[in-house]
Amino acid sequence: NLAAAACARRRVTRLEVQGEIPHGAVHVLAADSSALAGLVAPGEVEVVVHELLGFIASSEGMVSALEDVLPFLQPGCRSVPERAQSAIAPGVAPPLALFETPEAARWRQRVG
Repeated sequence: NLAAAACARRRVTRLEVQGEIPHGAVHVLAADSSALAGLVAPGEVEVVVHELLGFIASSEGMVSALEDVLPFLQPGCRSVPERAQSAIAPGVAPPLALFETPEAARWRQRVG
């Protein structure tokens, strides 16, 4: 997300100016995980910050994306978020016939 990366870069610059972090200690990359070669040296990354979670923790390809970055991580590299969990609860659905009514057909048209 380019907008999120731009926001992170502004925050890093502000923290550098305030002396909160050393200049050049943090690098924000907005790149596809499969395109990191040439942008980052192997073993250089200390922290990975990502938002790759869907309704089910691994549904947005988090596992394959993080596998792509493994060669660039230092031993003990931290991930933010550190872990994810999905919870599923049983429920009762209305009868299928309810979704086959003319009114239900109109509901589907409204939401696409």
